Amino acid sequence: MLQPGWLPEGSTVRVVAASFDQRKAAEAARSTLMSDLHLEGSAIGIGSLAHRKGTRHDQTVLAAHFHDDLLQAFYDVVAAHGGTVLLNVDERGTRPGPPRGRGIAFANGTGET
Repeated sequence: MLQPGWLPEGSTVRVVAASFDQRKAAEAARSTLMSDLHLEGSAIGIGSLAHRKGTRHDQTVLAAHFHDDLLQAFYDVVAAHGGTVLLNVDERGTRPGPPRGRGIAFANGTGET
């Protein structure tokens, strides 16, 4: 698990999210990420996406935060399990404070820096 304040010079921690059509696929991706990247449970989680009352679906979101050197592995695991990366954000942009460049990169390549 990443410890606050521990980052190599010029590195960042990323907050990422991906969606999966099946909860089992999200769980499998989470398990793979935890074992391959040696992440603790608090660094990555899954949850059901909201849906309208009376409808049934199994869409699940997986969210994680980890060192930017692991981004390609995240993208690879998500793709291998049939998921879609939704968000890739510099963690510094998620903290309270005055507006600043947040380094958001969406899966379609758009975003602000």
